This record gives sequence, C-alpha cells and structure tokens, in this order.
Amino acid sequence: MFGWRLIPDDMLDIIKEENRELRNTIEGLMDRMLLG
Repeated sequence: MFGWRLIPDDMLDIIKEENRELRNTIEGLMDRMLLG
C-alpha cells in the first residue's frame, strides 16, 4: 500500500505507457495467431 505513495506520478505515467505498448503488442500477437 505505502509503496505506491513513494512512486512519483511521472513514474506511474511511464508505467501506464509501457503497459499500453505491452498490451498492444500482445493483442497484435494474438491477432496474428488467430489469423495465422
């Protein structure tokens, strides 16, 4: 719980961006597998 308060908002934004890219990559791979 307390760990999140120690993380700067900038870091949270970066983590969100990375998660979005990761999700897009995973979705792309899933589509390729389904279409392949």
